[in-house]
Amino acid sequence: MWIFPILGAILMTLATGTIGTALALNFVDADTRIGFVVMLLVSFGAVAVGVAGWMRIRKQSGWARWFPRREWGNIYIGLAFGLVLFGIALSIANLLIDVQAQWIGALPIFALFGWLVQGSVEEIVTRGWLFDRLKPWGEDLQVWGTAVAFTAMHAMNPNVNYLALLNIFLFGILMALIVRNKGNLWHVAGIHSGWNFAQANFFTMPVSGVSVTSASVFAVTASGPRWLSGGEFGLESSIITTVLLSIIIVREVIK
Repeated sequence: MWIFPILGAILMTLATGTIGTALALNFVDADTRIGFVVMLLVSFGAVAVGVAGWMRIRKQSGWARWFPRREWGNIYIGLAFGLVLFGIALSIANLLIDVQAQWIGALPIFALFGWLVQGSVEEIVTRGWLFDRLKPWGEDLQVWGTAVAFTAMHAMNPNVNYLALLNIFLFGILMALIVRNKGNLWHVAGIHSGWNFAQANFFTMPVSGVSVTSASVFAVTASGPRWLSGGEFGLESSIITTVLLSIIIVREVIK
């Protein structure tokens, strides 16, 4: 039954991610530059190990198809897209509400490695493993089912609200459509990682409600109605993000 793979993906991610985070925090301070990157690597590394272990037990394949060597350069296209997309969202916010930015340091490029692991692992679980498991029930369920699972994985994040969940769901729909059209995970791994890297390390804004205090280029504050500014959840809880994601989803659908 299709519900079991969805529940399995959610539970596997939450369980292994919690264990990995707890392990990392025993050895590092997540509020430091290196500590935060180590926490990302360990917590999402634990999720990756869990998925790989389960696939080995069940004798399931997918890695070569998800990340074909000849397509590896597309992760850079995805990274650029994610960075630009968040930049557009913030620029629109700047036109509608009061956005203040103060330069605080150089770009911590080392943090990108942590976000690449985080973004790639979440894509492996949802648009890789789960997407494949839902194939017998058709493409529509692959798209909707993976988006539901992705949303559920973030449902208990700090400061979450209904608009945030809607936008996370739309992001999940968009990533699934791109995977359906491209046939692999290189693009979406890049987009996911680039979006989060822009929020955390370009503009010091919350990533899905989680405040990031590691190194960044600008300290940005957005003041205005929560439905525009995103409030403490960040721009992922703004109607601006809703509109942008909806436009790109329509574009992917009509391709």
